[in-house]
This record gives sequence, C-alpha cells and structure tokens, in this order.
Amino acid sequence: MLFNFAHSYWILVTHYALLPKEECVDERRLMGGTTCSTSLSLPMLLLTGPSWPQFDLIKPVNPSAESTLAGRFVISNHAIYVDQEEEEDHHRSDTTHLPHEIKTAYTVWDCSIVLAKFLEHQQLLSRPDSVAVRGRTVVELGAGRGIVGMAAARLGARATLTDVEDVCPMLRRVVEINGLGGGVAVGGDVEAVVGLDWTEREMVKRVRDERGPWDYVLAADVVWVESLIEPLVLTMAGES
Repeated sequence: MLFNFAHSYWILVTHYALLPKEECVDERRLMGGTTCSTSLSLPMLLLTGPSWPQFDLIKPVNPSAESTLAGRFVISNHAIYVDQEEEEDHHRSDTTHLPHEIKTAYTVWDCSIVLAKFLEHQQLLSRPDSVAVRGRTVVELGAGRGIVGMAAARLGARATLTDVEDVCPMLRRVVEINGLGGGVAVGGDVEAVVGLDWTEREMVKRVRDERGPWDYVLAADVVWVESLIEPLVLTMAGES
C-alpha cells in the first residue's frame, strides 16, 4: 500500500492474521524456535505467507565465493546478506533467550523480500509515476535484518534504518557485513541505524526532528499484534 502522510510517501507491505487472546499455539510454528506450546496473552501472527525460493543470505568466509550471485538475494547486482558464515551459528544460538518481540527482528519475513524487489522493479520502469528511490531519503520502520532499507541504499537512496534499541546492535552488524554505512558505499548508503519504539512518542518526535523528514517511509511485515496498529498509524501521521 502506498500512502502520502506528513509530506512523505509511505510504502507498507504486510500480511497477518490474529488469533483470539489466550489461544494456545505452538511457538515453533511462528518463529522456528524450540519452545513448547504456550498460552499467549496477545493476538499472535498465524499466517506465514507464501513459500519463496530458498535464498542463501549468509556471506561466505571465502571472498572468491562472493563472485557468484547464483542462489543469492540480489538487488541492483549486489547480494544482500543477513549474516556471515563464521558468525552464523553463534548469533542464531544467541536468540534463544530473547523475548518474542525481539526474536521477530531476527527473521527474514516474506514481505521484506517482496518490498525490496518492488523497489528495484519500480526503479527499472523509469516512468514519471514510478517509485524511484535513487537520490531520495528513506527510513525503514521495524527494519529487523534491514533487507528493505539496504535494498533502497543499493538502489541509490540515503537510508535510515530503525528498530527497537535491543535490535540495533545486530542491525548495525548486518549493515557492516553488506559493506554499507559510514559513507563507504558508492551512490546510496545507510546513513544511520537508529533506535525507535513507536509506543514512545517522545522518542518518535526526537528521531523525526533529528533525522527527518524523509521522502519515503518503508515498512514490511511490521504489525503482528493488534496493539501495534495505533502506534504505527500515529508514527505514520507524524503525531507526537
């Protein structure tokens, strides 16, 4: 969906279904975790969406292995990575102790793949009415692994990636793995990774005042509980 709020264009791609409160579900179905069935106090994500081809999103240790893009998720002739080979096992095991709200950020959701490819396709159209991010400022909400924001950067945008504070260290590492950030990339780049909790209105105002405004605001699969809808809409509308 494409919105025009607060003088920015917002692109939101999401799919979700809600379970009734106190519904007992197997958390392994939701996040690929190892915990047993649990009684949930909030509605939870039920649908996992369509099945996509299995992309190799792990950066190889051997630099020569990067020369082939076969099996990779590619934007503008650049592979997008979410981890690197020597760190993969360590960081995956690290997620077991994290709360559900943080675990979701470690997952590559289908809609992030869709939105990243949508941006690439729109840029290739080169039409006056297409969504072209080259030379634009963008912010990604609930970035998680940062696929959408990094894709925008590879397409020539100046991107700010945001998520809750506990996710930002992982997100900064992913940006670095992809050779983005710090002005080292040619063309577009990830200008900053910023902590942002939509439920903290003062934080939203501060980030908007310090980093905004943006030409495009991007979000992919960021709503999985009903309580997040109102804070998201208020953030979209630029209200404090």
